[in-house]
Amino acid sequence: MTIELRAMPADRLPAWLEETRRSYEQSRIESGESAEVAARKARAGMAASFPDGKVAPGHLVYDVVARDDNETSTMVGYL
Repeated sequence: MTIELRAMPADRLPAWLEETRRSYEQSRIESGESAEVAARKARAGMAASFPDGKVAPGHLVYDVVARDDNETSTMVGYL
């Protein structure tokens, strides 16, 4: 098995950003923050790292892809 990093395609970024924001918000709620505070902090954090819904200058977002011996690729995460 080979692991590859591939630049996340720009057309997939908006959905990934929304899912990442929701996940981050949920983790803050599970850590004890109120839903309102968690939502506010998650939005602020994402806005700082991804201004206008884009990757900030100097930042990179990758898909982590596993490729087996049959050359079948499976996305296993992101970085």
